[in-house]
Amino acid sequence: LVSRRQAAPPAGLAESGRLRLLLKGDLDRIIMTALRKRPNRRYATAAALSEDIERYFGGHPVRARGASTAYRLRKFVQRNQAASVALVAIIGTLTVALILVRGQALEAERQRDLAEQEAARALSAKEFLIELIGRSDPFENTESATLAGALRQSVDGMEARFDGQPALEAEMRYAIGYALQNLGEIPLAREQIERAQVLRDEVGAPVDRAEVFDALGIINWWESDFNSGEVNFAEALGLLAGDESERARVLKVNVYNNLAGLRADGGRFEASVEASDAALAASAGLEIGLETQASIWGNKANALGSIEGRGQEAIEAFEKAAELQKAATGEMHPNYAIILNNLGLTHYMMGNLEEMTVLFERSLEIRRETLGPEHPQTATALFNLAGGQVAAGQFEAAEPTVLEALRVAENGWEPGHPRIGKAHETLAKVYRALEQPKRARAHGNEALALYEAAPSVDPAWIASVQSILDSLPPAD
Repeated sequence: LVSRRQAAPPAGLAESGRLRLLLKGDLDRIIMTALRKRPNRRYATAAALSEDIERYFGGHPVRARGASTAYRLRKFVQRNQAASVALVAIIGTLTVALILVRGQALEAERQRDLAEQEAARALSAKEFLIELIGRSDPFENTESATLAGALRQSVDGMEARFDGQPALEAEMRYAIGYALQNLGEIPLAREQIERAQVLRDEVGAPVDRAEVFDALGIINWWESDFNSGEVNFAEALGLLAGDESERARVLKVNVYNNLAGLRADGGRFEASVEASDAALAASAGLEIGLETQASIWGNKANALGSIEGRGQEAIEAFEKAAELQKAATGEMHPNYAIILNNLGLTHYMMGNLEEMTVLFERSLEIRRETLGPEHPQTATALFNLAGGQVAAGQFEAAEPTVLEALRVAENGWEPGHPRIGKAHETLAKVYRALEQPKRARAHGNEALALYEAAPSVDPAWIASVQSILDSLPPAD
């Protein structure tokens, strides 16, 4: 009806072209199903219609459209955009396997044995991908129909599935492990990466092994185990030394960039700038993507912002990083949120509290939208916003923010993780300002215990929480 209508839509609705796009597809099917002349083709009950409307608003496949695999997969990707990015790594690996077998098939008569091996490899990869997609489909898997749930279920039985194909098993485990750490599933990610390491030690080239050491370094970084991360990144760089292949050179850029980020989080800011400069130097002459360029400049800016007298350099570097990231992905992307967050921290250190608060709030908004409310990075954004509110003297507003941060952190990280201590430390500051010393002391002691038990944390963290405890009146 809208398509045939000549007059403009009623006031309050979008213009005709936009309105047609909004109504097309699922919403149109729901309405047309409700209007079917034959009762057995309409919704059986009002509850069934209500359920389909709820599915529509939740981004899930609607019953009125049927249940084709392509349609359900498209809906899954639409409502899990950030998580689905992680799946690209796995699909890319599988696609390479399928492309390889096509090329080998052209020379099947000359290389029959090799072609048969590649055919088996491609078949295994294809079957694994189909099964993985099924596990992420709520029509097929009602227990854990998310990408993270599908990946968790898929690792069982991988050894038997890829029996006799250690190189392919290593690729699958590496891709799944990398995706899981992006989804915040750190313990399971470590298991898969470590298994990939064992396999690649047996059958992998040096660049393959370097790739795994880089992934282990990233996991160490997640865990705030900065010493182990430094060792793993150094192992990766050692394996890449002297390899001038494009793959090795690109990986070297990424390793230096990851090393820069880890060093900055560990409080080694001058060394972090050195690693960022090494990444920029290694990228010369390479086709490096905009996102990687943005990440390099972001890490460099993050370290510069923590070095006295270099705040303005940091702001300029962050603005360059934000420009590159926005050109690559737009604003609704976790990496853009990270850049805004770190730019906010720099403004905080320079005393620009109003700019800081705006940036922290926008960063949190993007992370909630793209990663979800329970992701560890969302917890980090909450920590920083709460810290900014404390710095601005907004203690009553900070309390619910940091309580939410603590809840998300305890759900997202393993017990004892030092990032959980950051929430306790901020709560100690809040309750000290609100003149509730008993609560402040309890949270301060909890933070101190977590920091001291961690494998390695920035000594400034311990000094900060100790100064809070020292400032409180003696316990009753």
